[in-house]
Amino acid sequence: MATPLVISPPGSIHQLSFRTTTGQFWFRPDELTTQNFIYLLGYAEGATNVVHHLVTLLSNHGHSLLTDVEGDRLPEYNTRFFSLLSRSTNALRGRRGNLLDPEGVNDVMVAPFAEDLIARGCYVSMQAVAAELVSHAKKWPGVCVRPCEMGRLQLTAKRSETFYDPEGELPESMTATFAIPKVLDCSQEELRQLMSEEHNRQEHDKREEMARSGKSFAGRKKILRQLPTTSPKQDPPLFERKPHIACKNTPLRISMLEWRRRRNQQYRMVLDQVRSGEKHVTFPIGTWVMHFRLGFDRAPWTECIWSALLAAEP
Repeated sequence: MATPLVISPPGSIHQLSFRTTTGQFWFRPDELTTQNFIYLLGYAEGATNVVHHLVTLLSNHGHSLLTDVEGDRLPEYNTRFFSLLSRSTNALRGRRGNLLDPEGVNDVMVAPFAEDLIARGCYVSMQAVAAELVSHAKKWPGVCVRPCEMGRLQLTAKRSETFYDPEGELPESMTATFAIPKVLDCSQEELRQLMSEEHNRQEHDKREEMARSGKSFAGRKKILRQLPTTSPKQDPPLFERKPHIACKNTPLRISMLEWRRRRNQQYRMVLDQVRSGEKHVTFPIGTWVMHFRLGFDRAPWTECIWSALLAAEP
């Protein structure tokens, strides 16, 4: 399967999802794993100017909601963060080989509207509760940032002695911050309040559902007793659709998909020119490798793509 082009306009909000190979619990939330994950969040944030909003790391997969402030820095973020995450976790677990699923990181661009951000934000923050692991997200023993903590929370962690060179360039400690995403149809404070209320409602509904069915949450002790080499009893569904746009406004979502299609066609046309020997070409916006690594010219971003599409609606 071809890897989809990563298109990351300035200020674009993305939900990233990743999982371990065969679903093994390599990210079991013990102290070393949690500290290493926080350290890498802070490192990637500082190196690429990407801003985190919500993050949850379960034992075999993780989700994050973040903003690419400058634009076209998300590919660099993915390279730096997930490369170090894989290698450092392998060192912590005393293993080698692929840690993350070969299908890679799933990237969903989220429309900057309250309805879309609340849906995606609660999906990230509710992972531990929805999986019936803990009754409240705050009880998860690892990293689980809740909506009410956006704009207020900072997490600091020290560099792991298992993997990193103590005399290397990376600092001894890093701090990850979690900001409120910018939204077009309400204030940031209103977004935090609305998302927090929706998160609390979903938590309450899940606890009532568990009580009615006579089931209980796994709890902290059982989670930490899990062996990293084990996997869930039930495999994830095969051949799931993986959307790349999250926007409940159907006409606007179609406009974004059309814009991406036209941009990809333009990219392939310019790439064919390069293959035919032309050197002085200009790639379309959102061409990270060709611009930053290979030095080709690239069209500049001029405005918020969502605002432009919204203004173009009849």
